[in-house]
Amino acid sequence: MTTGPPDGDAPVRVLVVDDDALVRSALAMMFDGADGACIVGEATDGDEVAAAVDALRPDVVLMDIRMARMDGLRATELLLARDQPPQVVVLTTFDADDQVLRALRAGASGFLLKDTAPAEIVRAVLRVAAGEPMLSPTVTRQLIARIAVVEAAPATGHPATARRGTGRGGGTLGGPPHGCPPGRRPAQRAGAGGGAGGGPGPVERGDRRRAVHERGDGEVVCLPAADQARPEQPGAARPARPRRRGARGMTDERAGFAVEVTDLTVRRGGSRLVDGVSFALRPGVVAGLLGRGGAGRSTILAILAAYGRPSAGTVRVDGADPFEDPRLMSEICLVREQADVERSLPVGEALSIAGDLRPRWDAALADHLAARFGLDRRAKVRDLSRGGRTALSLVIGLAARAPLTIFDEPHLGLDAPSRAAFHEELRADHRRHPRTVVLCTDLIDEIAPLLEEVVILDRGRLLLHTTADEARALGHEITGPVDAVGALVGDARVLAQRQLGSTRSTTVLGPIPRLAAAPREVEIGPVSLQDLVSHLTGGETTRR
Repeated sequence: MTTGPPDGDAPVRVLVVDDDALVRSALAMMFDGADGACIVGEATDGDEVAAAVDALRPDVVLMDIRMARMDGLRATELLLARDQPPQVVVLTTFDADDQVLRALRAGASGFLLKDTAPAEIVRAVLRVAAGEPMLSPTVTRQLIARIAVVEAAPATGHPATARRGTGRGGGTLGGPPHGCPPGRRPAQRAGAGGGAGGGPGPVERGDRRRAVHERGDGEVVCLPAADQARPEQPGAARPARPRRRGARGMTDERAGFAVEVTDLTVRRGGSRLVDGVSFALRPGVVAGLLGRGGAGRSTILAILAAYGRPSAGTVRVDGADPFEDPRLMSEICLVREQADVERSLPVGEALSIAGDLRPRWDAALADHLAARFGLDRRAKVRDLSRGGRTALSLVIGLAARAPLTIFDEPHLGLDAPSRAAFHEELRADHRRHPRTVVLCTDLIDEIAPLLEEVVILDRGRLLLHTTADEARALGHEITGPVDAVGALVGDARVLAQRQLGSTRSTTVLGPIPRLAAAPREVEIGPVSLQDLVSHLTGGETTRR
């Protein structure tokens, strides 16, 4: 296996090793169409690296640190102990000094944070493949500071230990603000989108949020977010922030962001995950993005949250492209199933850091929600149950009060009373503080009372965009004697049909001209939104 770039004009072959599907997806979009480099495969844990390298022969391995079975540092050590190994670039949200030093001692050629701008990540891969080491500016500054501290230790008598950089000096959060894409929020980690969760460069699981700027020479520099003051007591509740004016003079009273999606197409490899989708959401609406697994829902939400760019088409949030827009990245909050925060943090500190990243954060609401969901502020995030981590995500998403708040499968792991509590809190807070909310879940009937608009997708394409009321009126379930039902249905579009003996139940879409003349023995009822989506999107699907 080569340790440099391939011969001739062949692109640099890249293997991605990361246990977060969203990060892998964001990196795939990042390298899609990049000149000089391409992703040839993925691994989801450190113990899969050796086999993947043998099979795919990459030139560069992009290695995450935190993985379930074998962490990326150990995997790097084992990989680089082999004959003719590929180059390794550690790409992570963790910038702790010991992690950096261990990776470099193992022989890693680069160490980048996931909040590095996409173009810089691609450039770093090309430089490493050419034999040049590559460190992010933040890591470089930390190493310089550590050397200075070590050299000063004999004179001061203090232990020669470097302060761990956090962008401000404090704990770490696992990701950019919930819904904040990695590498692009004023202060956040690599993976999600704003809040306590991540964005892509894309992920967020254990880093600090930083403002990302480009110098005149084009080099990306990560600076500590100006608004990153944190309370002295970890996990202590903070007073509500004063209302602020954003770049366009808007205040917290504004009813959310408008969303415009036009001919959106996202390709990965030879597949189209999203195919020419167009829809628009008005400011302040609560909308459902609905469909079966593989419909392209999560992919669209990641694009809205600035986790990546589309292959074609445009996305506009509040009139602007959200990708790497500092104003929008802190005002879009993507809430996913699990809390995208550093799992070693206490719940209270995780909430405190999330509040530092969100300009509209309501600490009192966060305290209320944490108590209602039974979250112990002293408990470590890693010790929470699955439902507890989901509840923490919901607390962050609601308390952030972002003008565009996105909930992607917010119910997983929650029991029925907790789901009902979430719906009640969302309804009440949206009434007091309107913002644009997009909900994506398979428990459609549970969220149906909240929805004002629905966007239904199937296999990456738009099937229907209408108001929730109009969607509910589209279908009818007609039950009665076979002949009577058949006569009433006529040429209407049949979505589903069941029959038991001489009784038939038929679900139809659209108006039924003879509905008023239905005989008494025929029962006509509405079709639930869940059943409507199921019938409209019937058939096998392969994408999520």
